[in-house]
Order: sequence, then structure tokens, then C-alpha cells
Amino acid sequence: MRTKAVLTAALAVAIGYGTAGAISWPGGDDGGFLTLDKAASKCEQKAAGNIGKLAGAIIKCQDKLVQNAFKQKPQIDEQACENAAITKYTTKTITTDCPCVNPAGNAAVAESVINGAGNLVNCDPAGGNISDLPDNGAVQITGTLPSTKDIAKAESKIGKAVSKYVAGWFKCHATGAKNYQKTAAYDDSAEETCESTNQTTFEAAFNAQTLRQGCEDLAGIESATFTQLESAASLNFCLQSPSGAFVQ
Repeated sequence: MRTKAVLTAALAVAIGYGTAGAISWPGGDDGGFLTLDKAASKCEQKAAGNIGKLAGAIIKCQDKLVQNAFKQKPQIDEQACENAAITKYTTKTITTDCPCVNPAGNAAVAESVINGAGNLVNCDPAGGNISDLPDNGAVQITGTLPSTKDIAKAESKIGKAVSKYVAGWFKCHATGAKNYQKTAAYDDSAEETCESTNQTTFEAAFNAQTLRQGCEDLAGIESATFTQLESAASLNFCLQSPSGAFVQ
């Protein structure tokens, strides 16, 4: 029996499972893995927090581009702004203990997803296309410019709320990973409650912008966040995980 147990353990190591108590993320709607390895888990938690900050920084760069264009102020170099945010993220995201995390790849995916979702917030049909602005990065960004001061202010605040919403999602998952590493048990209801509270906070911030244009897509933002982030947890929580990617 002992020989059989040793062989079974060796086989688990060979095929990439069980070396650090890794399990597929429970619940059925999340990609990625949970690990009992303390150093690896901390590494992955930090990587997740950093990508959340990067998303907020990219959204901030795009908002600055839009607001300057609306106010007819000198344009910023939006692409340079994003590149600086990405450099900061990749520099801070040390993957020694979680080498499955690919900061450069994750940053490229985050930038692409956010660029493609700009029209969920910046959508005023009376404004010109963001992609027509004379900026290196503008051509990649969907959406339109606001046509009034009230709409510009409301959409800017919604963008900030989206940043907090995305960061909150990553925090919920990092907390779940941390708790699993400490206890070797996972409470999916705690994660779902965290995500639900985060969503409620976002919805309140969105709905507070009563002077928005009306085309801003609350359901679309929430659906995109869920689809992109839930299924792609393996980009950060990936010890013994096959390669993952945001759904495009």
C-alpha cells in the first residue's frame, strides 16, 4: 500500500497536479487554481492586485484623453500614458514565486480589452469618435466624446467607478486565495458575497450619475467584467494551471 501511495504521489507530480496542494478554483464560474504554497499564493495575490491597478491606470489615461478633447485642452500622449502604466505594472509584478504569471502578456490583454470596451461608458452619439483624435493610442479606443459638460463629468465618474469595480473583483479573488492557503478550505459563498457587495457598490456609483447621457451600459459593463475576469483568473492564479487568456 505504501508503494502504491508513493507511486500515486509521484504520478501527480509528473502530470502537474498536487505538488503544492493546488486545486481547480471551486464554484464552476472561475478559471485558475488555488494553492497551499504560501510564497506562490502571496505572489499571485500581489500580481492580481497589480493588474487591477493597471486597469485603473489605463482607464485614467483614456479619461484624460477624452476630457482634454472635450475641453479643447492640449492633447496628452495617451499611448505614452498607457505605456508608462504598463512599465510600472511589469516592474512591480515580481514573479519569482509564481512564474506562471506573464506580466507582459497580461498587460497586453488588459490594454486590448479596455480599449475595446470604451464605448460601454463613452457613448454619446452627439460626440465625435475617440478613435479620430490625433493621438497614437486613440485609434485603438472605442466610444465617442461627450457633447455636454454634464455628460463629460458623469462619464468620467462612471469610468472611475469601473476602475474600483475591477479592482474590487481582483481583491475578492485574492482574499479567497489567501484564505485557502491558510486553511486548506474554500468558501465559495464568501467569494460570491464579496463579488455581490462589490457589484452593488458599483451600481450605486453608476446610478448616482443622473446627468449621464443614458447610453452608458450598466449591464454591458457588468457582463464584460464577469466574462473577462471570472474566466481568466488563471492569468494570475495559475500555479499548475494551463495557459489562460481573457475571453475575446
